Amino acid sequence: HEHLLRHFLVRPIASAGPLGAVLHGRSDTFASCEGTAGKAWRRDRTLYELAPRSFGLLPLVLDEKLLGCLYFDTRSKSLEMSDALREMLQEIRDHLVAAFAQHRRNADREAAAA
Repeated sequence: HEHLLRHFLVRPIASAGPLGAVLHGRSDTFASCEGTAGKAWRRDRTLYELAPRSFGLLPLVLDEKLLGCLYFDTRSKSLEMSDALREMLQEIRDHLVAAFAQHRRNADREAAAA
């Protein structure tokens, strides 16, 4: 965790585009890039290049610090995002963050014992 924070800390800014704003706000996002509602998303350079029809972004936050995110997308006609699927993806993210936190606690204990 500390190594990640020193070398890979993500510092997004809201003015970097829609994805930057989502990461800056540390909010889970499940969105469609289709139609009028998706027009703002398509202005984001990353989403423009990836050209997904829909996507999800789940920030990885530990101790109020953004470590990165889980991103997924599809070019299929639509991504059916049921509540159960959203909860499963959020659970996966939460387990990953918990693993980072556990690793940090273990490293702190080892450092204190040394």
